[in-house]
Amino acid sequence: MSVLNVAPRTVVESCFEASGTAELSFVYDVGLAVGVAEQAVRLAIRRLADAGLLVQEGRGRRGRVRLLPAGVERLAADTRAIAFAYAQDRGTVAWDRIWRLHTFSVPEQERATRDVLRRALVTLGASPLTPGVYVTAHDLSLDLPREAPVAALQQLYTMTATEILGPGCETPRAVAEKLWPAAETIAAYEPLARFLDETRLPAPDAGRAEQMAYALRLAEGLGQGLNADPLLPKELREEPWPPAVVRARFLTAWNALERAAPDLPLLHAWSSSGDLRDREPRAELRS
Repeated sequence: MSVLNVAPRTVVESCFEASGTAELSFVYDVGLAVGVAEQAVRLAIRRLADAGLLVQEGRGRRGRVRLLPAGVERLAADTRAIAFAYAQDRGTVAWDRIWRLHTFSVPEQERATRDVLRRALVTLGASPLTPGVYVTAHDLSLDLPREAPVAALQQLYTMTATEILGPGCETPRAVAEKLWPAAETIAAYEPLARFLDETRLPAPDAGRAEQMAYALRLAEGLGQGLNADPLLPKELREEPWPPAVVRARFLTAWNALERAAPDLPLLHAWSSSGDLRDREPRAELRS
């Protein structure tokens, strides 16, 4: 059987109720259900707290963790990325056929600022075209402020282009293949595809821990895929696009789980209507 290993951070972030809190006894039990030791969960909580995403109230299994505003926004950003992926898959987000090119000139003594800008661009799916010039097919203006401080963004220049030509870049799809090789993105979804091939929805009488473990592995698999996926417009990928096929299979499994166990905390964060396909893209989604 294929088993997706769940990251300790995923365990923590998946246990929050709609109120924004999670009982530590539940967090630790969920971690154990997917093979994550309590020590690893505690370390993840500490790191999330140090990052300003949550705060721990109380100690041991009697305590709880509470999301801070930055943590709420981070989870919301993850949900927006999921919704955006499905909006593209169903063709409700059209590419404007404009490339965005980003560059910055930062003095050597401000290397930290340069690193912040580079990391922010790559995190949002941009790829280096030449040293110091990053390209994306999406408008990142609404996402960048969440990834980099204002002071760093003031040193960032953005240009637009309707055409990119060069060695191996004769067409838009050729540009996409050169900058974001399809094989790398497809490979990122293979663990989820194997899990869906080999694992079935827990039985109706399965315990909450088993249901939660299944949900976490599904979420981890989709997360691994999305983290490596620049989510390029459909016009820039082959049809059928394998990651879109896997995402459709994920959605079928996810909706079946929601019908069987609608009270799981993770479902509150990702599914309010029960079907991501019915949601329209929001203005703040990168498109």
